[in-house]
Amino acid sequence: MSGFIADTILMLRQSGPEHQDAALHQAWADYVAACHAYGAGDDTPENEEVFTAAINEAEERLLAAPVSTIEGIALRLRWHVGDEVKTETQAVAVRNGELIPPEEFDDPRAQSIARLLRDVERMVAAGMIGAAGNH
Repeated sequence: MSGFIADTILMLRQSGPEHQDAALHQAWADYVAACHAYGAGDDTPENEEVFTAAINEAEERLLAAPVSTIEGIALRLRWHVGDEVKTETQAVAVRNGELIPPEEFDDPRAQSIARLLRDVERMVAAGMIGAAGNH
C-alpha cells in the first residue's frame, strides 16, 4: 500500500473521530474498500448491484463531507483524478495512493487536477497538514 493511503489509515487509527476530516477519511476508506471488493468479487448481477450501491454511497459521503485540512483537499482531489482515468489499472493506482502523470490525460482539466493533486500531496508530505489556511 502506498505511503499516502497507509498514512491516512494510520492517522484514522491514531486520531479517532476527533480528526477534523474524519468523516471524509472514513468515506475514502469505505470507497476504496468497496472498489477493491467489487474488483475481487464474482461477476454476477447481484454482486454488481451490491458493490455499485456501496461505491455510490461512499462517493456521496466523500463528496458531501466538509474539507478542513490540506490532507482532506488531497483526498477530494484524488477522487477527482480517479474519476478521470481511462483504465482499471490507473484507477487502482489512484486508489492505492499513486500519482498518475498529468501527461497521461487528454483533457486539459484532468491534467490540471492531476498537477494540483501532485502539488497538494507534496505539501502534505512536507508537513503542511493542519486546517486549510494554517501553514
